[in-house]
Amino acid sequence: MDTSVIYHHPGERPLKPGLAWLTKKWANRNIQTGGGGHDSEEDVHAWIDLLKLKVQNGPGFGEFAIDMESILERMAQ
Repeated sequence: MDTSVIYHHPGERPLKPGLAWLTKKWANRNIQTGGGGHDSEEDVHAWIDLLKLKVQNGPGFGEFAIDMESILERMAQ
């Protein structure tokens, strides 16, 4: 399963967020840090964790529209 089906890139489509970036952003964990790149076992565990987070937190979890505050809100602080 491609994580881009349940997590969208903050830019316009057809851009897709990478698994390593999603895992760092939403699961607060680094993956694919070794010199070998992808490890299929590590990748599938990361995908399962991302899926669990989406199920536990609802369909809006991981969407940038609700994750980011506006620049005006930030400036008001």
